[in-house]
Amino acid sequence: MLFYADNLKDHKQFDKALALYNQILSTNTQSAEALFGKAIVLGKHLNQLQMSIPFFEAAIKIQPDNTAWMEDLAVAYGFTKQYAKTIPLLEKVIKANPHYANAYMNLATSYSLLGDGEKANYYKKLAEEKKANSRMGL
Repeated sequence: MLFYADNLKDHKQFDKALALYNQILSTNTQSAEALFGKAIVLGKHLNQLQMSIPFFEAAIKIQPDNTAWMEDLAVAYGFTKQYAKTIPLLEKVIKANPHYANAYMNLATSYSLLGDGEKANYYKKLAEEKKANSRMGL
């Protein structure tokens, strides 16, 4: 059933995908993949970022080493102006994958928006060395 929900999401049938993720979660509240799928549909495709955050958080609580999901949560925090919450997540992403340039740029963006120009410039320089583009702005 999860595969079908993901397939619906991939084919832009977001309402049907969301209904199926909800059905999965009604019988298995600990399905990290369904929580994450629901978060992606809400946040990325239906532009309900604030509503998506608890589902990202729940998924990551179940799979705390999933740095790809951490980056998505960090971006959701960034777009909802919760910049301080992005920093520990992006630091974990960078620690797990020090060559992932976009995480550096997103971290630079967060520091810039928090008013810490020194750290923003430091991470922006690292990001530029790795040829990054920020998903959050800057």
